[in-house]
Amino acid sequence: MSRPWLMWLLVVFGVPEAGCGRPEVQPRDPSVLVRACERARRMCTPQNWMKCSSDRESCYRLGLWHETGYLGRVKKDPARSRRLWGEMCDRVEVGSCAALCRRFKVARRCVDLKLLALSGQGTPMARAGRPIPKSRILASYVPDFTHACRRGDLVACIVLGVRFDPLRSITSRRLGNCYDDKQRCFTRACRVGAPLACAVLCHLGSKERCVDLAVLALRNHGMRSPMFKEAERLLEKLCRVDHLRACAVLGVELLKGMPLLPDRSRGVKLLQLACQGGYERACVLLRRLPSTSR
Repeated sequence: MSRPWLMWLLVVFGVPEAGCGRPEVQPRDPSVLVRACERARRMCTPQNWMKCSSDRESCYRLGLWHETGYLGRVKKDPARSRRLWGEMCDRVEVGSCAALCRRFKVARRCVDLKLLALSGQGTPMARAGRPIPKSRILASYVPDFTHACRRGDLVACIVLGVRFDPLRSITSRRLGNCYDDKQRCFTRACRVGAPLACAVLCHLGSKERCVDLAVLALRNHGMRSPMFKEAERLLEKLCRVDHLRACAVLGVELLKGMPLLPDRSRGVKLLQLACQGGYERACVLLRRLPSTSR
């Protein structure tokens, strides 16, 4: 007997890819988790984001196995657990960030976890984050971000000045409808002017998104209070580790003199440093400067 409704469902939703989604049964063979963990290190594509997300959760579970030497099936190796969770946390796997924060007391990962929770990210395993962030979450995290800021975490300092409205948040909307690698969804939100999305990726290690965060803070875009000095210090820190775009951006801001105090000599030196390092846009800006300014 024909079932047209079944054919219609297959056309609309497609045939599920083998292995997609979270496994219903916990694997007993650690090699299954090891292979999933190897796949999890790659960037997800729009076609396999569901399977990729499942692989990253499997890598988180492999870390749990190594933490305890689960039933003798793997070697007890907490150091390996920490390495695996660090790699997965950098790939926006919230359970891994939570494990590093709560089990190993890694302060930086606790900030990662709270930033992801503000963005509406979370899993049942981590019990962190919510589908739609609540306004009171930011207030509850202010002491944590303040403490991290006093320890020298410039991203935490800038986040304290971010305007947070969960109903209008670009980050919440983009991530709530993310059918792709979470890193790419955060990147797209950052590029359209969401400082919280830039802060998440910056704190997870993306220097480019750190520059984007500093630029948004200097423009006072998406901020409820100015964080100009913190943005300047973030750019200085990036420039010291030879991030040429950060040097060029800071040089331009110092030449403009708004909102930072004008310093033409230092601004020109930073542009020259970026140009000599191979950042072509800095060279173009230098050629446009009046000869008396060089």
